[in-house]
Amino acid sequence: METIDPGPTSLMSGWATAKTVGALSRCVTVGDPETDVLFNKRIERAWRSMEDEMAAERSRRSLNFQEKKEQLMKFLQSRDNAVMVLGTSCDDRVLVRNVLTVSDGLDIYFFTWGHSRKCDQIDRNQRVALCRDDVQIEGVAEILGGFNDEHAKRYVDLMRGKFPDAIRRWEKRPSMVMVRVKPTLAALGGSDEPPELEFLDLEHEVAYAEAWACY
Repeated sequence: METIDPGPTSLMSGWATAKTVGALSRCVTVGDPETDVLFNKRIERAWRSMEDEMAAERSRRSLNFQEKKEQLMKFLQSRDNAVMVLGTSCDDRVLVRNVLTVSDGLDIYFFTWGHSRKCDQIDRNQRVALCRDDVQIEGVAEILGGFNDEHAKRYVDLMRGKFPDAIRRWEKRPSMVMVRVKPTLAALGGSDEPPELEFLDLEHEVAYAEAWACY
């Protein structure tokens, strides 16, 4: 079998190299044609994965974290962006729907029925996603409690200050709860020339731009 030369290891990140070596170590050949084809396909997939990771590292461009953080906060504060699409998932099932939101800094709040499908999924998987136009946000959701709960009341009032009609319509109905989403990663759109997406990584406090193909 032909030996593949991986090239200078200095071009590889430690993680990419480890991932590739791990994939190759699981490949076994016994000399029959069917197994050899499988072996070659797995090598090719692992090699392409490593090349994609290396390309992503080369194409990544650092951005000003504070500027991008302020950009996201400004986006969240705009009434034009108050209705966002919320995605939740659990047990290999993904659901999406519109929610009316308000923000406090980077934290995002919305209200819903406590027995809704979104709350059921959040109870079992707090990882959620929100999007509006070309802004995509990943985060961790927490059900704060009912409208009259001390922990949630401040955020009900925050929503009331911005959307009084919405609160007036729903606050007397039973089982309404406030939910908070703390963003962990945001994709903030980007540019066509060069074709890049801009990312705000709030867990590691870094911002960067990356080629579309690496997203």
